[in-house]
Amino acid sequence: MSKLVNIFIFNILIALSCVWQQIKMPATQHRAVLITKTVVSKSLNGNERSVSKILYTSTPSGDQYFVYSIADGSVSEAISYKMVDTKNGLFFIANRLFSNQDETDSLHISFDDRKHMVLVGKTDQYVLFPANYITFKQQVNHQHQVLSLLKLLEDNIGNYPIESLLPLMMVSKPDKFSKQVQQAKIITPRSQSDEITDTWTCIYNYNQAGKIVSVKASSGQEVRFDKTVTYNTGGIAIKVHQNIEDRQITDRKMAFNPQQTGVIKWTDHVLETGQNVQTDLVTTLMRRDIQAVKKANLSQAEVLSLVKQMK
Repeated sequence: MSKLVNIFIFNILIALSCVWQQIKMPATQHRAVLITKTVVSKSLNGNERSVSKILYTSTPSGDQYFVYSIADGSVSEAISYKMVDTKNGLFFIANRLFSNQDETDSLHISFDDRKHMVLVGKTDQYVLFPANYITFKQQVNHQHQVLSLLKLLEDNIGNYPIESLLPLMMVSKPDKFSKQVQQAKIITPRSQSDEITDTWTCIYNYNQAGKIVSVKASSGQEVRFDKTVTYNTGGIAIKVHQNIEDRQITDRKMAFNPQQTGVIKWTDHVLETGQNVQTDLVTTLMRRDIQAVKKANLSQAEVLSLVKQMK
C-alpha cells in the first residue's frame, strides 16, 4: 500500500512539473504582434484608402524590439530598438535594418535619485512621483524594458526616434493612464535649424483615482500640445491638439473601451497652415498576437512568410 501511495505522489509531482513548465515556457519565448493599419484620407481632392501591416517581434525579456513595416507585399522598413549599457551609461538605440546606410539614433537615459528625475537625451527632464520613479528605474535601468521607456515618452513631444513603436503602444494592454509623471521640461530643435530651439513646460493633471486627465505643453505663454482624457461608463475619450511650429495643426479625437482590446480607431483633422489645406485622416489599428516565434531578428523572407501565415 505504501509503495502504491509513493508511486501516486511521484506521478502527481511529474504532472505538476509539466504544468509548471507549460506555464513558465512562454516567458522564455520570443513574442510577435501583427498590426494591420488602415488609413482613410478625406480632402477636397477626394478620398484615398491605404492598408499596411506592421510586425513587431521582441526578446523574452522585452529589452529588444524589432519593427517591420510591410506594404505592397514587401518590407518597406525595418528598425530595431534596444536598451544598452555602455561605459558612458544607458542608451536607448534605434537602428535601421536592411539598409546600406546603417542609420542609428540613440538617446542617453540617466537618473537623478534625489529629484526623482529621468533625464532623456541631453536636455529633457521628467520628474516622476517617488513610488513610480523607483518602479520605472527598476524596469528601465536594470531590466532594460523598452516599452516601459515608451510609456514615458509616448506623447512624443520631444525629438525621439520612437515613431515606429507608437502603434504598438496604442494597442498594448499595460495601464498607460496611471499616475507617473509630475512635470517635465522638454527642449526641441526647430525644423529649419538645430540652433533654434523651443522649451516646453509640461504639466500633468490626475483625478482622485490617480488617472491622467490632461497633459499641457506650453512654449512661453502659448499652449501648443493639449491632451485631455475623459472617463465614463462607456470607455475612454481622448482629445489631442498639437501645434508645434505653426506649419501643421492636428486635432485628434479617439474613443474606445479598454476592456475590448485588439482594435482602436481615431480621427485626425490636419491643417497645413502654409498651404491652407485641410485633411481628415481616419486610422484603424487591428492587433493580432502570435504566440511565439523562433527568434526576434528576422530576415525579409521570414517576415513575409510569417505575415502570410497570419492571413
